[in-house]
Amino acid sequence: MVGAREPAGARRHSGAPTAGPGRPRSVGVRREPRVQPVARLAGARAGRQHLRSAPGGLPRLCRQSPGRQRPAARRADRAAARHVGRRSSVSHGRRSPDRARRDPPCDRHRPRRQQRERVPVRTRGGRCPARARRGLARLDRGAQTASRALPDLRLQRRGRGRRRDHGQLRRHHLAGPCRQQQGRLVPVAARVRHPRGRDGHAAAAQRRRARARARAPRDRRRAGRGPRQVHRRPDDRRPFQGTSVQLGQLRTDDAGRLVFLGGHGVSASPTNQPIFDPNVPTTFINADGWYDDTSDGPVTATVRIEGAEIPVEGAWVVTAPPDYGPGVLGVRTLHDLLVDVYVQAGWLPAQHDVAFKRDVWPLLRRLSGLQWNNHGFAVAFGAGSRLDFDDPALAAELAWKPAQGGYDRNQEIRRQVANSFRPSTPSDGNQLPWPWLYGDAMESVAVDNPRQNAAITWTQEQVLARWVAGDFIDDLAVELPTYAAIEEVPLAEQPGMLDRAALDHALADAFHPGCEVTWPIRHLTMFDRPFRIRHRPAGTPAPSYGSTLTQSVALGPNGPLHEQGPGDLTRWMGLPWQADTAFCRAGYDKAYDPFIPSFWPARVPNQVLTLEQYRVLMDTSRPLETRRDAFAARADWNARLRGSAPEQMVQMVHEFHEMGLLEVQPGPSDVPGVPSRLRVAAGGVAGPLKGEAAELEPHEWPVPVHKPARR
Repeated sequence: MVGAREPAGARRHSGAPTAGPGRPRSVGVRREPRVQPVARLAGARAGRQHLRSAPGGLPRLCRQSPGRQRPAARRADRAAARHVGRRSSVSHGRRSPDRARRDPPCDRHRPRRQQRERVPVRTRGGRCPARARRGLARLDRGAQTASRALPDLRLQRRGRGRRRDHGQLRRHHLAGPCRQQQGRLVPVAARVRHPRGRDGHAAAAQRRRARARARAPRDRRRAGRGPRQVHRRPDDRRPFQGTSVQLGQLRTDDAGRLVFLGGHGVSASPTNQPIFDPNVPTTFINADGWYDDTSDGPVTATVRIEGAEIPVEGAWVVTAPPDYGPGVLGVRTLHDLLVDVYVQAGWLPAQHDVAFKRDVWPLLRRLSGLQWNNHGFAVAFGAGSRLDFDDPALAAELAWKPAQGGYDRNQEIRRQVANSFRPSTPSDGNQLPWPWLYGDAMESVAVDNPRQNAAITWTQEQVLARWVAGDFIDDLAVELPTYAAIEEVPLAEQPGMLDRAALDHALADAFHPGCEVTWPIRHLTMFDRPFRIRHRPAGTPAPSYGSTLTQSVALGPNGPLHEQGPGDLTRWMGLPWQADTAFCRAGYDKAYDPFIPSFWPARVPNQVLTLEQYRVLMDTSRPLETRRDAFAARADWNARLRGSAPEQMVQMVHEFHEMGLLEVQPGPSDVPGVPSRLRVAAGGVAGPLKGEAAELEPHEWPVPVHKPARR
């Protein structure tokens, strides 16, 4: 595949920051946002002026049509303005005793004061003075609601959010143009439809807020101190050949944490270029004139606590293709690979001790976890097999070690298991060792190349060697801590847990080119420190490498393996991603095995248990043998893709969301050898098991048609 391998000659390169023909990859979080004028609602007179100048439909103190105001209304407005400006006269809409005697509320507001409308209105007998006074004071509560209801604005929240005991308006800043009228300054409260809850029911709104806080507990004292700002560009789309491509969104959750949402999986060619020309091999997953919405880029922050700036380090976000097998880990994850790079470079210390349950068993169980994604792994490591590493009996045997000086009867078993793995530096292209996964330089028909198949890391190899030698801890009976939310993790361990949670679910199987990222990620020059990408300084232009990237330039001191900018990690990946996902499969050499080796089965399944087979398995009215056969059978995950290679790629572009997604389902309790938890492909799977490399069937499929990006 073009761009899949570490440079060994030349490779097409666009020379743009997004690097790749037609790839608008930049997340765009490094560009400085435009700062808009700030409007302060610091007093009643300013608040009244903004409210009256707001467009129709927004709250105004006077609901009459524009024109000359009647004297009674003007007097009421002036009285309300004077009243709100006094510290002692209004307490959040409650009338002071002296004003209550002179200006009693009208009949409309006396019976049910919790259900009154938010916008002050004129009554038939004249403006209600109590209602006029409450109009401006209620902006205090409306502005607080606006900060939660409008995540697409840059809000500055000052103070600790406590309610005041007087009628002064809380000072909120609003930056960014008004949606109704560009450049017009409007108060925050005017942008909120229901500042006191739906239909004005304050009690119901308070109950909803209480439920939301219960769902997302947080230390409100720590999260609520000082200003909190979210900077957003006015437009998060980038044009590509006249087409807007949405790469993602930035938001904050209720706890103030930054949330990044990636693209929608949209890929297209605005000029209707072919997705692949079989007569030109370099166009395979390298489609000129196409775009997709995968992306990557830096995320930085400025943290201030009580005016003092706290030094923080930037992070990096990557939007990758979908994970069709969520919860299934690869044998060598991206976290494993990076730890190995850092340990060998001396950036991280080598592991102090080895524990079976913590260090060895997870590696073995990953082989059994792939039984739901590949038929070859299911037969060798699946439920009921001799090497079912999920079996507690086998785990107990592998974790056992004798007392000091005793005979180790299980050492040979451990040795045979460890020797079954391909070493970190293989000497040939033998396909028998584990894991049965393709490597960086694979060929459809295996060749004697050490990079033909994937291998475990040197660090994993050392763990297995100490396990074989008996230098490990039998911790099988120890309950390891598990966490359902990041708040449950000890504070000092949370940064590392966030890194591992993301990287353990990214693959480092075959960088050919890969799923999330590819071979440059294992170069130490890409990092400032462990798990921190080296950022290109703001304002520094991206280097241009021309139309051809040679090996000497790629690996040189001024090459692309040093400072990184937006889009630089994903520019090496297949374009569009659907073409790569549709055509990186398993069992290319059918004379050897139609199911193994495989490309990335943890993310892109090969053979799966279908929903129809699951229903037969769970049907207690059927014979036991029929149910067991239904569990053992598998169907090709991509059986719905038909036609030639370009036709299947185009079909994947349009129907990637209809492909089968593995979901956890309960297993039967009356069928021996079947686990209690299964992974079943929901939807998108049809057809008998043939092996993915079967001959393509003729099928008519529409030519590539441009689909505009979703808005």
